[in-house]
Formats: sequence, C-alpha cells, structure tokens
Amino acid sequence: MFQPNISPPLFGYLDRKGLIVTSIPPTPDRRRVSAPTLIFCLLFSATTLPLLVHARANEAKEQQESVASAPAEEFEPAQLEFFEKKIRPLLVERCQDCHNADLSEGGLDLSSREGIIKGGDSGAAFDGIHPEASIVLEAISYKPEARMEMPPDGRLEADEVALLTKWVKEGLPWPGARPGIALDPSDSKNADFPYAEEQTGYWSFQPPTKPELPAVQNSEWVRNGIDNFILCKLEEQGMHPATKADKLTLIRRATFDLTGLPPTPEEISAFVADESPDAFIKVVDRLLATDAYGERWGRHWLDVARYADTNGMDENLSYANAYRYRNYVINAFNKDKPYDEFLTEQLAGDLMPDPEDELKTIERNIATGFLAIGPKMLAEDDPVKMHMDIIDEQVDTMGKAFLGLTLGCARCHDHKFDPVTTRDYYSLAGIFKSTKTMENYRVVANWFERPVEPQARIDAWNQYEQSRDQEQATIDKIVADVNSQFQSTARERARDYLIAATYEFYSKNAYDRMAASWNTGDASLPEGALERLTEQFDRGNVDVQVQQKEPRIAVVLTFKQGPANAVYDIDVPTAGKYAIFLQYAANESRPLKLSVNGSVVKGESASQKTGSWNHDGQRWFFEEVVKLPAGKNTIELACDKLFPHVHKLRLIPAGDESPAAVLAKPEIADLNPLVIDQWVAYLGEQQGKADSIFQPWFKLTEAVRQSSGNAEFGRLNTRIQTELAESRVVLADEYAKLFSEAASAWQQLKAAEETKDQDKLADVELEAARQVLLSDAGPFRIPENVESSYPTDIRDQLAAHRTSLQQIEDGKPEPLEYAMGVTESKVENMQVCIRGNHINLGPEVPRQFLTVIEGTDQQPLSDANSGRLALANWMTKADHPLTSRVMANRIWRWHMGTGLVRTVDNFGLTGETPTHPDLLDWLATTFIELDWSMKDMHRLIMNSATYQMSSEFSAAYNETDPENKTYWRMNRHRLEAEAVRDSILAIAGTLDRTQIGTTLTYKSHEYVNSTGGAGVVSYDFNYRSVYLPIIRSALYEMFQAFDFPDPSYMLGDRPTTTIAPQSLFLMNSDLMEEQMTAMANRLIQEAPDAAEDRIERAYELTYGRKPTVDEMEASLGFVYQYEEAVISAIPDQEKRQVQVWKGLCRVLLSSNEFIFVD
Repeated sequence: MFQPNISPPLFGYLDRKGLIVTSIPPTPDRRRVSAPTLIFCLLFSATTLPLLVHARANEAKEQQESVASAPAEEFEPAQLEFFEKKIRPLLVERCQDCHNADLSEGGLDLSSREGIIKGGDSGAAFDGIHPEASIVLEAISYKPEARMEMPPDGRLEADEVALLTKWVKEGLPWPGARPGIALDPSDSKNADFPYAEEQTGYWSFQPPTKPELPAVQNSEWVRNGIDNFILCKLEEQGMHPATKADKLTLIRRATFDLTGLPPTPEEISAFVADESPDAFIKVVDRLLATDAYGERWGRHWLDVARYADTNGMDENLSYANAYRYRNYVINAFNKDKPYDEFLTEQLAGDLMPDPEDELKTIERNIATGFLAIGPKMLAEDDPVKMHMDIIDEQVDTMGKAFLGLTLGCARCHDHKFDPVTTRDYYSLAGIFKSTKTMENYRVVANWFERPVEPQARIDAWNQYEQSRDQEQATIDKIVADVNSQFQSTARERARDYLIAATYEFYSKNAYDRMAASWNTGDASLPEGALERLTEQFDRGNVDVQVQQKEPRIAVVLTFKQGPANAVYDIDVPTAGKYAIFLQYAANESRPLKLSVNGSVVKGESASQKTGSWNHDGQRWFFEEVVKLPAGKNTIELACDKLFPHVHKLRLIPAGDESPAAVLAKPEIADLNPLVIDQWVAYLGEQQGKADSIFQPWFKLTEAVRQSSGNAEFGRLNTRIQTELAESRVVLADEYAKLFSEAASAWQQLKAAEETKDQDKLADVELEAARQVLLSDAGPFRIPENVESSYPTDIRDQLAAHRTSLQQIEDGKPEPLEYAMGVTESKVENMQVCIRGNHINLGPEVPRQFLTVIEGTDQQPLSDANSGRLALANWMTKADHPLTSRVMANRIWRWHMGTGLVRTVDNFGLTGETPTHPDLLDWLATTFIELDWSMKDMHRLIMNSATYQMSSEFSAAYNETDPENKTYWRMNRHRLEAEAVRDSILAIAGTLDRTQIGTTLTYKSHEYVNSTGGAGVVSYDFNYRSVYLPIIRSALYEMFQAFDFPDPSYMLGDRPTTTIAPQSLFLMNSDLMEEQMTAMANRLIQEAPDAAEDRIERAYELTYGRKPTVDEMEASLGFVYQYEEAVISAIPDQEKRQVQVWKGLCRVLLSSNEFIFVD
C-alpha cells in the first residue's frame, strides 16, 4: 500500500486520548497526525451537501493532463517553513480529531497531502486548476451562499482563514511532496474499481463451462451425469452412497417434492405394482403434468419474490391485485415456461408486447408484479427518499433472486467484499429510476396498476367512462350555474332574509314551546288544527305495528332496511301557512324526508332521539312551516333505510297572528324557504355566542318584543314600538351594507398578488360579515334540497340528462381487472448518492451492467427506454456467470434439502463456496442446453441415483461428514408449513383443488385489519395454502409456527426449527379440530364395518402404508379404551364414534412419520 512521505512535525503529535504532545518524537504509544482534518470533517460526511468537484468533470480531466505534463519541481523552502510554522499547528489543533490515518470520517484520510487530493466520499478537497474554488476554502468562509460551514463548532478567526487560503492557493506545500496533484499509481490505478484479483477472479464471476464427467469406480451405480460428480467425490474420501430408497419412500418423496401433497394409496399401489424400468420416470412425468406441481414450485419462487397480499410496513394497505402475479408464477411453472423467459418477463414483460397474442401480452404485463409487490414506506414524508428506498428494494431483490448477489450493500459504499462498486449500484438503480412503480410519492403513496384485459374490453370501458363523465359534467355544470345564480341572488337580498328569518326564528321558538306543552300533557289545540294517525296512510310501503304495552298505540315503522314511504292526503279547509308537527319514538336517530305536494321541505325531519322505541318514548316535535292551498294536499314521509316509530301528524294554522307575538310579519315576497330555514338555524347558533356579529340585532329585536307596556300608556308604547321597528329596518340596512363591503374587500384581497394566499380579512367586523355571506357554513350555503327550488325548465333539463346518465349506467360493462406491475418512466441516469444519502449527490453514472462481469469499457444503455429488457437479456446470456448457476442451485436445493452452494441467495465472497463446483457448472450449462426447462431439470435430478438414495444413517460417515456435504445419503426433511396444512386437508378429504383469485376480502388500497375484531383477515378456506392471504404485518399463525419466511424479504432457503408451538398447533388448533372431525367421518364412511379396516385406511391415507401388527394392536387398544372413557359423557353412539376416531387421527397426524419426508 502507498505510504505518504511525511516529514516529522515541528510542533506536535496526538496521543491516544487526542491530546497534543509538543516537541516529543512519536513513540509506539503516540500516533502522528499531520494533515488537515476538521476543516473537512462534515464537508465530506455522508449526510451533507451535493458534490462540487464532479460537476466539473472536464476540468478534472484537464487537471490530470496538466499535472501529467508539469515539470517535477520542489516546493520553495519558504513555503515549507510556512506550512510547518503556520499551517500544521492549525490543522492539528482544529482538524485532526476526525480525519487521520486511523479515523477517516466521510472516507477522508488527512494524514497526507495525497489524502487531501484523493479526497473522501465527496471527492477531492483541493482543485488543482482553480485552487481558489477548492471546497475547503468555501467551507471555512462561512459565507451565506456556502453549502457548508467548517469547522462545525465555530468559524476560524480571520487570520486563520487567511493563512489557510494562502496555503491552498500556493498548491498545498507539504514537506517531501512535489507540486501537482498526481496520486501514487497504486492508489489511482483502480480508483473506479478498487478490487483485488482474488475478488474479481472469484469463481462465481467466471463464466461456467461444461466439465467432463469424472471417471468413477462403481460405474454401475451411475444413472446420469449428476451421479458421476457425486460418486467421484465420495470415492475420493473412501465413502460410498447409501442404498436405493424403497418404492414407498421414492413415491412419497417425489410426490411431496413436486406437488407438496401426499401420494394417495391408489397411486402408491400402482407404482409398487409397476415393475417396468421406467416406472419412476412415469411417476415423475405424471406429477409434473398436474396443476399441483405449479402450486408447489410456484410457492418456492414466491419465497424468492417476497410475495404478499398487503404492503406491511407503516401503512398496511391491501395488495388486492397481487394475486395475479402469484397465479402467473403458478401457471408459468405448470406450462414449463423457460427460465430465461420467466426471468425476462418479470423484469421487462411490459416491454415485450406480442401483436399476435393479446393474452400473452397481458400475461407479460402481470409478470412485472415481481418488481411491484415489495414492501414500501408509503407514509414517508420525503418523496425522494421514498422513491430511492423503493428502487433499493427492487435492486436488492433482483440481485439476490437472479444473481445471488447482495447488491444492496453497495448503496452507501463500495461493497466491502464483492467486486461491486457504488457506481455499479447506481448504474443499475438508474434502470429502475427510469421505471414507473408508483403513481405518486405522497403520504400515503399510491402504487401503479394497469388493466389486464383485451384491448376491446379496455376500449369499451373507456368509452363508458367518457360518456358517463361527459353526461355527469353536463349535469354538474347546470347545477353549478344555477346554484351560483341562486347563491348570488340570495346574497343580494341578505337584508330581507335577515328580517324574514328573524320572524321565523322567533316563530319556531314558539312552536317548540307548543310541542313541549303537548309532551307534558297539555291536550289543547289551536282552532283549525288538523290531526292524522300515521297508521292511516293513503299510500306507501311502511309497516304498521300495534305496540304491546298499554296504551296499545299503533305506529308506522319499517322492519327491513331499504326505501320506504307513507303518503297522506289531507283536506285543508283554508289556504294559508301551517306548522307541521310529528309525534314519534326513536332510540336512535332515523331521519325522514318530509315532502309537501311533491316538494321536499325538510331533508332531515323526525331526526331526534327520544330514549325509547315504546309508547313512553313518543314525543312531539315541530318540523316545518309550509304554505298550503285549500283542498287536497299530500304529505309524504320517506326514508332510505329505517323509519322511526311514528304515531301522529298535526297541522297547526300559522295564520297572520304570528306566534312571534309583537314582531310584525314581514311582507317580503319571493324569498326561498330553504334559505330562510338555513338562516333560522344559523341565527339559533349565533344567539348564544357573545362575539356574534348579530348580537346588536338580537338586542334590538328583544327590545321590540318586550316593548308592549301597560295599556294605560298605549300611545307611548305604540310610539316606542314604532321607533324600535324603524330602528330594526335601519339596522338591517346597515348589515346589508356591511355584507357588501365584506364581499368587495374579499374580492380585492384575492385579486392582489401579495395577499391572494391570505385566508381572512384583517378588519374583524368585515371578516365576521364575510363569514356570514360567503362561508360554506353560513346561511347562504347551497341548501341540501335546492333543486326543489329550481325553475321548471331547469328541473326538466336535469331530469333528461339524469335519465341519459342512468341509461349509460344501465349499459355499464363489467369493471376492468387490474394487476400490480411497472411501466416505463422518464429515462434518466442517476447520480451517486454519497453514503446512500439522496441529498448528498455525487457524479452521474450511466445505466449499464456490473463492471466485474462486463468490464469498464461497456457501452452505456440507450436513452430510448429504461434498460430493463436489456438488463434481462444480459442476465440470460449463455456465458453469464451467475444466472444459470443460481437457478440450477435453487432447483437442487429444493430437491435435495441443501444447495451445492448452501448460501443459495449469496454467491459472493461472504457466501459459501460450492461443495461440488464442477457439478454446479455441469448443471448450469445443462440447464441452458435444455432451453432453460425447469421440468427437464426436475427429470434430470430426480432420475439420478443420487436423488433416489435412501436417507439411511451411517455413524461413521456422520462423523466424517455430519452436514452431508458429500451427499452420501438423501437428506431427511420436515414438510413446510403449506405442505403440512395441505396434506392434512387432503387426508381429511376436504382439500379444494380449485385455482382461485384472491381470498383477501379487502379492496385494493384498503387498510387491512390483521390484529382481530371486525374485518379481520380470514383463513377459513379449504383451498391450497398458496392461495391463502399473506399479510405482512401478521402472518397466519400456522405459517408462523412452521417457519414461513418473512414476506418482506426474499428468501430462497427456508430454515427448519423444532419448537413447542408446532406440536401444540397439531394437537389443539381449530384447524386440526375441524379436519380431524372430517377425517374421522371419512374413515367411518369408507370403512364402515370393522375397526381394523378403519385403522388400516387411516395408516394408508396418512403414511401410505399398512400398519404393522404392533401398530394395529396399539391402535385398537387406543380406540377401545377411548370409547369406554367417553361413553357416559357422549351417550350418542354416532357422535361418540366420531370423537374416538378423531383422537386416533390426531395421533397419526402429529407424528414425525407424517411431517417428515425421507
């Protein structure tokens, strides 16, 4: 390694505690530090500001060329003395704590001049062409425009800044160094790719070549090339393979391996009876042709693809359409899709449309779900960080899944072990930066989904949406225009509405008091009152109920939710205003729509709660004052859900004698009753507010109402009433002026550029007036039933357009189906994020492939597209060193229990080396020769003598090779969680073999309740386990017990643990209780006569064999003893039989023989 030539410092050294020791030569107990440090300590840290030097790449090139041609000169003695006397002490005192030979924060080593020039994570600290522009001078300047300030604990003194500036401008004079910035060749040689031959020459980065089959002594044992490699290594160590497994073991092993299900007794019998040499080959071919094969091996791949049905992380939203990717994987395995095509479709299927096959194009689009289904921090409030984290997850998953490399380790720094630089990482990241995965990066972010339908269906849906939206837009415009005019007209008459609403407000108070008096027993009614029992409706679909308790009154109500109404025809003898009252009981609010002569007069009547549904809960309430003509009038009560218990309806004449006592009835025409109602409600809210703008109005109105004095002073009281009444008119005019001024002031405020963002007027009185006039909560808001006030021609227009809209809706096509996936985005290269920090940017790097494989002179990817398809094509090249090896190793591991490379997701230097490197290369190259057929790889492996070995134990061999790395026998392994569950259902006879869509009941993007309570995710299905919901925040408890992988991370090598919850689940879970009941009934049905027959059938279903004599005796004893023990508790013989046989079934299915495969 290059050692800087540094002369001894004249002023001090740093001891191990960081203390300056002056004039003492260095000893083993002290370390010498003689370079600028703190000046740059945060300047080059990973979390600071973007890089400056890389923005001038051309200048850097010129700088290097200039230095290369510069004459070799020495620094002047005066310059060196200046450094020793002025600069070195300053650097030692203020800088060296953070950046020295042992501690180089931000990657910056300042123990030499070369270290300064080489720089740290942010590049060179010194600009050899423009020294005055060096970042170090910018940092110590503390100027406002400076991107950083150094030292961070306080600026240097002015004279210190001047000293450092002089030193930098002179070119960093340093004892023993020459002017210029050239680095030692050993440091600069591999600056862009700093890896040794032992890393770049590592076995996994060399293209695989097909080796010759090794010679073996026991050639008769060999069935295919796999056996040559296995046997050769065994013979080298003086070992021999285990004996061949018996037929029962073989078919059980093969059936579980390929389908994840146990063989049926009939399948076992057929295989045992088949004496032909190719009997086992026929079994393998039969299993590969079943749909169960894709479900089993698809689930293996879903581990690698970190499949889940929810996002998990901070926002556990439903991935309701992720199942389409899951089913794509299952179908791909069943169709034996070549692996190179399988890989390519998952990375770039959207870039591979097939103009001749629309369904294939759809399938390829679905395949890109591989990139989309990972977990995401959807509530990350930094959108750039969210985007970078998603890209990182994609790069990391892709690297491990297809290449067996931990590429994610190079996000923040060059990989510490594998020859993968940070530049390599961001070259690949640029490909995914140019790919659209998300619709947005807001909180909470939304991911991209595309329709997966034939184009004709998409066109039909788009046409429907366009027609619907156009018609709806027409309706909305009509409504908006009319409402705008309605609101404008109403606001112009604010004065009139104030006066009229005040009259109605005090009238309503009087009517409320009238209703209260009836509720306390006052039976008196004003003259001309009309009353109707609600049970006597003329038309409608409500129910009538006579209540059970005395008095046995009848009420109208509804027993079922849905639209309902009751219409009453009432003869009104005299035209005029009438107050409508309803008597009803309601323990919860059930509002009704009150209509008179076809027009809604109150959208939420009968909305109060009375505390009971019974007669003692019946209460009178004032609802509305309406104007009725003489003769027949119709009053309708209607609801969309449920009625309250309504008993009576009353109409009380309002007449000219207002209940508002002495307030004169305003003679104001053409005011809208709906707006008046809103004003009445608004005044009611304002009356109790001390700071209301209407307090002066309330005070004056109360004065008018209370001005009727003693009759003996009639003339005086009359005069007071007249004056007060006139004052109210004057005050109403003042309110009108105030409203007008507020509207004008608001318009001016919003028109001015400097004030347009303000949300209120500065003048308190004007702001209060604005709230009345313009607020959405004010009395001039659009009434709920405003359309009843529209002119007839407008209502006719709306009715016609709504009829048209309904016709469009009636012809609505089936909604489109969507799938998660990716598509192209803006094509762009990425800048290196220094230390992984997206705020601290380094140089831009082109989108290209790994340097260790393609070299440094590769051609960057085209700007025509993201580069995903090119990436997939590169990965599936025949000479690619990793792709075929990694997948061949995965297939081997899923058959043999361990990989030839045991770290199946890590082929880098920290992973294990292959136990049989030549066999791995032979399999990898053979895989390609077989056109990447995974089914042919199964045939190759399963038809080998190696696969067909027994798991027979040898103490001697176990001593020599306890991990069975030589494969001297077949590995015995426990069934995975899905295989355990599916086998239980299959044996019980309840397994539903249907391939289905999603079993998740949530819609896409809905929050998933995974912790219990209403809406909790259900697993109560009898489908295969691959179709059950995978919830990232809370896995199914059975999956958790049996080592299901964390679906937030890819994993190609599931662990196997032995823990108590596994036994407890098999003994006590709801699943086992249900399935053992089903299995017991199956045994009773299939073997109805003798207990021995049932036991034999149970063993055949569970283990694929008949019980031994001892097992038959033990099982019979168990059954008889169990029945005697429960005969008194379960006297019913049929129920007792089920309970007894459930017990035996539970014992059999809790055994190691069931859950382990030899």
